[in-house]
Amino acid sequence: MKQVPREYIRVGRPDVTESTLNGFVIDGEDMVRRRIAESERATAEMLERLAGDYSRAVRKAVAANRSTPLSVLRILARDFDVDVRFSMAENNNLPELVLSILAKDENPYVSARAQAALARKAS
Repeated sequence: MKQVPREYIRVGRPDVTESTLNGFVIDGEDMVRRRIAESERATAEMLERLAGDYSRAVRKAVAANRSTPLSVLRILARDFDVDVRFSMAENNNLPELVLSILAKDENPYVSARAQAALARKAS
């Protein structure tokens, strides 16, 4: 069984400082950076930086975070990794603008999923 890094627990604590989070955004393990990307405490600047992370899981977490700025979501909607775009297309909470970008995706699965999300939002 994989051990959870101590830093993973630390960044999830309610009393963690912004400075500590910033440090792990730059120099944390994948699992720790993903936890920050999922956090309500992540700032727009942190989410913007994490949107360019090499880890697909981190970028997916940024895309799912309700605090992620629209400008960052628009960039992620054109991510090179189809799994990131597909996970976004499944997210009914994304702004219509972002889902519209995904609805025109070159990948038919991403496109179909985004079109279905737009249809759900319209009803």
